[in-house]
Amino acid sequence: MANLSEANGTVYIKASNLKTIEYFLYIQELSNRKDILPEEMITELQKLQDDVEVEKVDVREKMNLELGIEVDDYFLFTSGFDAEGCWCFENNLNDFFDCTLYQDTDEELTRKMKKYVRKYDIQFQFEYVDAEASQNFIKEQKAIITYDSETAGLSIDIETIKEVPYTVENLIDYDFYEPDEIVSVQFLLDYYYDYCRGNDFYLKHKDEIIPILKKQKEKEEVYFFLESLESSIPELKEFVAKNKE
Repeated sequence: MANLSEANGTVYIKASNLKTIEYFLYIQELSNRKDILPEEMITELQKLQDDVEVEKVDVREKMNLELGIEVDDYFLFTSGFDAEGCWCFENNLNDFFDCTLYQDTDEELTRKMKKYVRKYDIQFQFEYVDAEASQNFIKEQKAIITYDSETAGLSIDIETIKEVPYTVENLIDYDFYEPDEIVSVQFLLDYYYDYCRGNDFYLKHKDEIIPILKKQKEKEEVYFFLESLESSIPELKEFVAKNKE
């Protein structure tokens, strides 16, 4: 079973028309949630789509005059996101278009949307931070995924801007957690007074506890809250149990 990384950042979606972006996001959501639209509603939407009387409109002129939009320009959609990666978020990006464009096992309405999206160029730019404990990484990355409608080709370019170890200090610096949510032996040694502020027992027994912490071979393992760290070190757990009033 794959470990899950934690990723968060911003995605920019660029296309020549707004409908391409709208359909792509809708299809992407459907690929993750099969229960969003009941079959009855899909049927009614198909009827609406099939029965609408066609009106001849110069869309290019209408958008320019009424909305001030030059249709030769591109549309840009921006959104923050949080995601889980299969070992790393980069693996998800390599499969990003599979469900949206290439799988053809959907109901008719979704197939029509996919066919429409495939007719136009679309580009995604992801700027994000990804973190995974077992592989000991936190990465700042930028990924650009481009779909070329003429060739139906897909290009994926992923750049690692910076990589640092998976430590408490780095997780806090990258806003994955608040300072009081996670701790490690090394973090406790480095910031003992700040972290233990308000913990009278740890402040009182600092001279006994710090030598126990220094003896630990693995100092960077991340724990949620002090109690978890304490339970993982038998000598520390025993000391606290014997001396805590």
